[in-house]
Amino acid sequence: MARFSIEKECYATSIHCSYYACVQFMTHILYDYYEMSEEDINIKQKQVSKELGGGFHAWVINFFVIKLLPFEGGKIAIDFSSNATQLKKWRVLADYKRKKITLCEAKQSQTYSKNILEILQNYIKNKSS
Repeated sequence: MARFSIEKECYATSIHCSYYACVQFMTHILYDYYEMSEEDINIKQKQVSKELGGGFHAWVINFFVIKLLPFEGGKIAIDFSSNATQLKKWRVLADYKRKKITLCEAKQSQTYSKNILEILQNYIKNKSS
């Protein structure tokens, strides 16, 4: 959908799609690989959010940063965090600000999303091994 939106010059929409593809995939991992229920997720998220602030998106990103810390001396966690932070920043701009999103920004956001999804796919592949 992000690629289609870029082709149609709907750059803000493409950023939104890139971001939510990552959020949905992280949620899928929580449900299917960690076997968390919606209630489990809500309880854990509320506990952490009370201490650190932020909502579900901040919590789920932080959850995976922590899970990725043991890999390659933390490099994977840093890469994930950097990509997720940048993509989230662009998603907020695309969804809520009156900033004209450019093709370059849309493509960069798509790259962040691809990087995040690749890291997560490798993570679940390694977790399953």
